[in-house]
Amino acid sequence: MKISKHASQRLDQRNIKIDAVEWQRITDKVLEAKQKGIQEPLVVTPTTTMIVSAKNMTVITAMSRQESENQLFTNIDGTIILS
Repeated sequence: MKISKHASQRLDQRNIKIDAVEWQRITDKVLEAKQKGIQEPLVVTPTTTMIVSAKNMTVITAMSRQESENQLFTNIDGTIILS
């Protein structure tokens, strides 16, 4: 899974750290979603919310879970919730 420049900046600005095990879980689920025809899922973890391009396997944007609580997400066609 790649991280766009924009998403990388957001992760740094918001001091969001995702370990290798979590990245693997996210990658696996995005690949599963891609196989089901989902192109841009919203990925929700206990600490982070991301929009991912499954087609390009790239994180487009990211924010903390708390920051995403009252947001409206558009241009997504699936949701992955990881606990």
